[in-house]
This record gives sequence, structure tokens and C-alpha cells, in this order.
Amino acid sequence: MAAAGERIALYKYKAVFLDSVHRFIPVNEVEYAILQTPFFRRLHEVRQLGYVYLVFPSAKHSRFEHTLGVMHVASRIAERVLASGGLGYLVNKKPGPEAFVELARVAGLIHDIGHPPYSHTLERPLENAVRNPEDFSLDPSKVPRVDWGRVGKYHEFVGSRFSLALARRLSREPPRGVNGEEAAGLVEAAAAAVFGVDLTGRARQTLDDLGLEEAAVGVVGQIISHRFADADRVDYLIRDAHNTGVVFGFIDLERLIHDIRLERSGDGFSVVYGPKSIPAIEDLYDARFKMYRSVYLHHKVVGLSVALRQVVSLLFGSWREVLPQHLLACVGRPEDFLNPDVLAGRIGSGCMYWDDSEFNLMVRGLARLGGQRARWARALGDSRDLLPISLIKRPDRIVARVVERVGVERAGCAIEQAMDRLGKERIVEELFRVIAGVEGVHQDSLTERIGGSSLPTLPGGLYSFYLESTLRTASMPLPYVYAYSHEEREHREAYRYAERIRGEVAEWIARHAERAASAC
Repeated sequence: MAAAGERIALYKYKAVFLDSVHRFIPVNEVEYAILQTPFFRRLHEVRQLGYVYLVFPSAKHSRFEHTLGVMHVASRIAERVLASGGLGYLVNKKPGPEAFVELARVAGLIHDIGHPPYSHTLERPLENAVRNPEDFSLDPSKVPRVDWGRVGKYHEFVGSRFSLALARRLSREPPRGVNGEEAAGLVEAAAAAVFGVDLTGRARQTLDDLGLEEAAVGVVGQIISHRFADADRVDYLIRDAHNTGVVFGFIDLERLIHDIRLERSGDGFSVVYGPKSIPAIEDLYDARFKMYRSVYLHHKVVGLSVALRQVVSLLFGSWREVLPQHLLACVGRPEDFLNPDVLAGRIGSGCMYWDDSEFNLMVRGLARLGGQRARWARALGDSRDLLPISLIKRPDRIVARVVERVGVERAGCAIEQAMDRLGKERIVEELFRVIAGVEGVHQDSLTERIGGSSLPTLPGGLYSFYLESTLRTASMPLPYVYAYSHEEREHREAYRYAERIRGEVAEWIARHAERAASAC
């Protein structure tokens, strides 16, 4: 652990954080200054797993913790990349080696800077609103335009804009004794690595001044996000397992890092994991599969996302009635709440934080309005029995039934076709009407996948049957079906018949998947 007067990568040591996963994480003066900005202070109040804490009560860790963890792991990977051959390719003069590690550390810091309140849970409905503003009664001309072919997720789009705002702030208000233009250039280069934005002129100049080739930016991007293992994935799997209490997060980080090397790949360079790292990569994929199946895609967690979609739609339609005056002065219309440039200005000025506590104020405001708006707000608050009724508690059991009937090769296609028919024919609504005599029940049916089916090429032409089988299982669509009413009385009445309807829905999906298999 560093001490006062020593250097952490490129700059002087400033402080150390005690972390529940990695223990001591030292930071330097520039990193410390970045962490003190409003863009990062807000991450203290953004839960890493959103509303998952309502299912796993101890899952209250924040994006701030994860950000520190990714910075720490990225730093270690960057040092290994240099030691394994990167020095001759990525660095052309001093202080190049230290600058490369610093670039990786800053990239780790900013990679989640754009997460909205409640992280991915709220990100989905916000992204839907940006993609389909008319569905949320928003003005399309005032909703930000996003090049989705270039930016994969909404939080990455927001992160790219927040990073530029952070760079401007560092340039105007640099840490004492630090070149503000240099610090700003590092942030902009890190944004290019993480979010895929173009390198700014200042970023190019900073790379040149610090003795780094532009190829270093692409390599740092792989350190943060890699097809096998990366700093982001390693930290969130270990951290989420630790904080939810499940036991799926054991990953041999030392073996992964020790077996990393840099190789030429066409006109660029690739971060490569050697053959000795394959057991550790298998453990990582195994942990990811089990965390998704048991935590991230728990039927109640997915149900919370269904409820949140209703809340966001009602919230946008009641904006001026719901928001407290101090927030309404910052974001006068819902379109502003989606616009990262507007948000960056408001967050930077201290007008708002865009965190969980502010979103809670909005939900409580919705609850005061009564009727349908209060019904859905209370579902996220003090009335868990108003959450959507989960009609498939164990989607993997449905998958197993279908696989047994039609075989593994056709099961995925058959399940998707059955779920599509279930949604179009509104089967759940009919079941509640016939069996329970309850009118006004709506259904929401969807499928989720843990991962893709294709296995990236392993190092040295090696093959892992374990990884292949895990990925094949992870690619199978998992069916989820929910029922709800917008009226409290009808919803509670429907809840009484949930167990009986569950059996009917499971059998219906299995039966129609079997019929659909012939066309797959």
C-alpha cells in the first residue's frame, strides 16, 4: 500500500479506501479530485443492483464502490499488459508506462459515470422512452438523439456526455499542482476507450505528451470490457455475490491476471488470456451464469422491472404534479430528465444529483396523487402485494420440460414461438376471466437470455467443453409471465388465484412449444 510522498501511477498518492472486496485501494491526487466531483458523489446514492435489495435485503452496495473496484482491477491488468510485452508497443517515451496505467485507472473510474438512479433497473424504461418517446407521451424533438449503432446502452451514451463535462470541469478547476489540461485529456482519452467516442484534439495531445501511442486507447478498452474476462465483469460478479449473500462469486483473479499478455491482431493489439487461465475463465462464466439465474433474473426482480415501467410512464405523464419545486426548477419537463447534456449542467451546478433519493421523492409524489398512479407507486414502496403477480417462478423448469419434449436444439425456438402466441392471444387475461372470474387483468410476457450461444476462440486453439455447455445453456430463452390490474381491489383478488393459474400457464407454454417445434 502506498504512503504519502509516493506515486500511484502518474500522480502523487492522496488517500486510501478500505474496500469490502479488494481491501485497500489507494488513489492519487487526480483520481481523488475526480471522485469529489458531483458526477461521482452521486454514485454513493445509486444502488449497484437497483431494486434487487427488495428481494436480497443486503444488496445495497453502490456504483461508487464498484467504480473503485474496477479502477483497482484495471490498474493491475494494465501493469501486467506492460510487463508481458506491451511496453514496446504502447509506449514511446517517458512517462509512458505510468501514463498507460493511469489511463486504465481513469477508464475504470468513469466507465459507469452515466448510470441513472437505480442503475440498470431504471435504465431499461428510460432507454425505452428515448427510443420510443411517443409511447411515453414525450415530445420526440426534445428527446436526445442517440446513435444506437455506436452506443450499446443508454448509460453509456449518458456516460460519454458526462465524461466530457467532467473533463471541462477538471480543465477549469484542476487539482492543486496538477496540469488541468493533462487531467482533462486523460478523461477524454478514457472516454474514447470505454464509450467508443472519437478522440478529441486535447486527448490526442495528452497521449503524445505522456508518451503513449493511440493504440493504448483500444487496449484500455479491452481491459475494461473484454470478450472473456475484464475489470468490470470480475469486480461486479465478486462484489454482487458478496453483497447478496450467494456463494457464486469465487473467481481466481490472481490466475487471470498472471496469464495475460498482449498480442498483435491485424493492425491493432489484443489482450489475450493464456491457456493456464482457462479454469479461472470457466469459474467466471459459471459465476456469471448462476448470478443471472439466481439474482439478476430472479422472477421477483424481473417483476420489479415490470412495475417500474408502469411507474415511469405515469411519472412522465404527471411531471409537474409530482416533482418537488426544487427539482422542477432543475428539470422542468420529463425530456430534460433524459437529456445527458441538460443533466450534466444541473448536476455540475449542484441543482440535482440524479440519484436514488431524488427518484424516491418522485415516486412518493406519485403516491400522493391517488388512483392508478398511487397504486403503482405503492407497489415500489410499502405494498409488495401490488407488484405484478409472477406466474412463472422457475423459468428454468419450463425450459427443462420443453427440452425433454422437443430436444435441446429446437427448444429455444419453440419457447419463443409459444411465448409470442401467449402474448398475442392474451391467454393469461382469459385464464383469470374464466377460472377466477376477475376482469381487468393485464399480462406482460417476456423472455430473457443470460448470454449468447457462441464461444469466442480460446487461446492456443484450446477447447473447453464446460464453457461450451454453459454458454449453450445460458443462450436458452427464459420465459417470464406476469399478471396485474391497475385497480388495487382487482389485483388483490387476482392474487388469490395465482397458484392455480401458474400451473395452467406452465402447461400451456410447454404444450404449445411442443406444437411449435415442428417449424423450428
